[in-house]
Amino acid sequence: MFKVLALCKFKEINKNNHERIVIGTFMGEGRSKPRGLNDLLGPSIILEVLDLMLDSPEELFNIREIARRTGRSPGAISRTMPLLLKRGLVKKYRVGRMMVVYGLNKENVLVGKLVELKELIEK
Repeated sequence: MFKVLALCKFKEINKNNHERIVIGTFMGEGRSKPRGLNDLLGPSIILEVLDLMLDSPEELFNIREIARRTGRSPGAISRTMPLLLKRGLVKKYRVGRMMVVYGLNKENVLVGKLVELKELIEK
């Protein structure tokens, strides 16, 4: 048996016809199919949200906008955001009394590395 870890770049189009670049890994052990980062970071919805935010690192998003751009339901996004907050990958901001928006936590070392990796792969 062999083990190979390689970085891959995938292009996909979601339900809303938005094209995005997905950063993933290929782990070989008698396999021929690529595996995404969800093996490393958690369920794929987390990766979809991270990919969206990595595409626009300076932008802030509310739950509905994240849901619209990823093609997921607002409820699913609402359940995912606390996981990203707990891992320190995103920050939560209050706008006014009721609105909450989220953005990448650029102070997190892992987020910085993910931004660098995405830029490197897109070259």
